[in-house]
Amino acid sequence: MTERPGLAQNIDARIRKIQRIYLEGHRPLVAGTLARLRRAVATEPGSDPWVWHEAVEGLPTELAGQGDAASPGERAAYAAMTLYAVHQQSKSMPMHQTGPSLGRAVRRLGTPEGAEGASAAVKRRFDALMTSTTFNELQHHSRGLIQQLRAADIALDYGRFAEDLRLLQNPVAANSVRLRWGRDYAFGGTRDTPDPQNSDSREGTAS
Repeated sequence: MTERPGLAQNIDARIRKIQRIYLEGHRPLVAGTLARLRRAVATEPGSDPWVWHEAVEGLPTELAGQGDAASPGERAAYAAMTLYAVHQQSKSMPMHQTGPSLGRAVRRLGTPEGAEGASAAVKRRFDALMTSTTFNELQHHSRGLIQQLRAADIALDYGRFAEDLRLLQNPVAANSVRLRWGRDYAFGGTRDTPDPQNSDSREGTAS
């Protein structure tokens, strides 16, 4: 097993904790947390101190920003936590599960069982996300796709997603993420695409 990067591990562990409480009959204990994260999905990191703390709690210190703006790791964690809150809203199944990359999840969304071809509308939105030139634009298109994934009961690996969001802010690494997402979209329906960050196959609500 390849060890996951620190950001992916942190997001995976914290979302699993929230998800387990939410799905195992104690929903009121975390409903307020999810609602507040959800309301912050389109806001800038730091605009709500409570959400900011919730988003970056326990992150590896090497991901911490030094100046007045959020670091790439902090921004990725903020986006992943708030988008998960959108994805899980009112759902009785885990929307965070180990494995599915964004490309693979969108492939499932665009080619539902029994369909004769891929959805052009889903592909257009995915292409718009893949060609985003700013992180805010990337977040905007991600939110639209997450809402569609939620409606179709399709889960996403949020640890993997957070790490990909961090890498997309690095010009040297961004194309490798786009390549993987594009490959997962193209082949995701017909073959398993290994997670380069982790070959583990844990279930979504495991601790």
